[in-house]
Amino acid sequence: MVEKGLKYIDLSKEIVMNFIDFGQKMNIKNLIMLLDRKNKDYVKILQSLMTVGFAYEKALASVKIGDIEYKVLKMTVSSNQQEVEEIAF
Repeated sequence: MVEKGLKYIDLSKEIVMNFIDFGQKMNIKNLIMLLDRKNKDYVKILQSLMTVGFAYEKALASVKIGDIEYKVLKMTVSSNQQEVEEIAF
């Protein structure tokens, strides 16, 4: 869950890559991220997650937990997924 107070700068590439690596090692088929729509860095966080392979969950676009609405993002994890290549801009 990416809560309202999480800043874009705090969600580093290493953290996201650790999620993916953990998923591969544990044979997890899908990673689900819930992104608070009221997060100040919503667009930046959404773009960065989509860059590494997360996509909108078509069957469930958003979910409301308590009074907070979250955008649902899903990534299918493959055990033979290749290393993510970093490209300099």
